[in-house]
Amino acid sequence: MNNDLIKTEVRVVMAEFLKACRVGDIRTMLEHSQLTWRSVMADTTQELTDLAKALSITEFEVIRVDIISNVLVRCVVKRGINQGEVTLVKESAPYTPDEKGKWGVNPISAFRLVKRSEQLDDIELQKGV
Repeated sequence: MNNDLIKTEVRVVMAEFLKACRVGDIRTMLEHSQLTWRSVMADTTQELTDLAKALSITEFEVIRVDIISNVLVRCVVKRGINQGEVTLVKESAPYTPDEKGKWGVNPISAFRLVKRSEQLDDIELQKGV
């Protein structure tokens, strides 16, 4: 698979996941989440609900897609003035990376957007901004 196609596919999945997050569409978020993550989480609905509430995304932009391999990428996502990395894995089954599988967002990595935002808010508070 060529890099341009990988980047296009990943941007679509990431955008669908974040749009669903913005409106609290947990079913669509789950559909675009990583298969392995789904298989190990006891309550995926609650985890995704918490993520949607924590992110409260109004606007976002996928700035860059870094291809680690044909089945692992990192998206740099801008949220307001903050940005962070979100991991996507292409799997055919849990714990089975596969070029013929389906791209899925790792929601744990999406929480990094929240953490990064909180860290920057703390820095701004400390500086008196």
